[in-house]
Amino acid sequence: MFRQIENIGLKINSRRTMVVEGFVIAVLVFTAIPLVWPKAAVNTFAGEIQDSNCAATAEHVEKECALTCVRHGAKWVLYVRSKDEVYQLDDQERPAKFAARQVTIIGTFNKSTRTIHVLRINGS
Repeated sequence: MFRQIENIGLKINSRRTMVVEGFVIAVLVFTAIPLVWPKAAVNTFAGEIQDSNCAATAEHVEKECALTCVRHGAKWVLYVRSKDEVYQLDDQERPAKFAARQVTIIGTFNKSTRTIHVLRINGS
């Protein structure tokens, strides 16, 4: 009889443990979703693809100069002359064919890093 009472106690404790574990997992999942899948709005950005060394230093950056700077470690950026602002680009492959050209970039913007997550680039 004592064992039956003891088994009932174990079943109740294991059910409580399962409920608590389930609750903790649910809280973690719902807390992590916004971090993993942020609600970033897709925007359009217009400017010139330049290298990070020369961006905003001249009226217009020459294509060969920009390509050379990137080969030597500079990063591709978008320079928006009307705002005199430079935005980092997360994609460092696609901008190369638009070097020193006016473009429209479709993407999301991370304010804390001032980086555009590039979804599409269209040359002007």
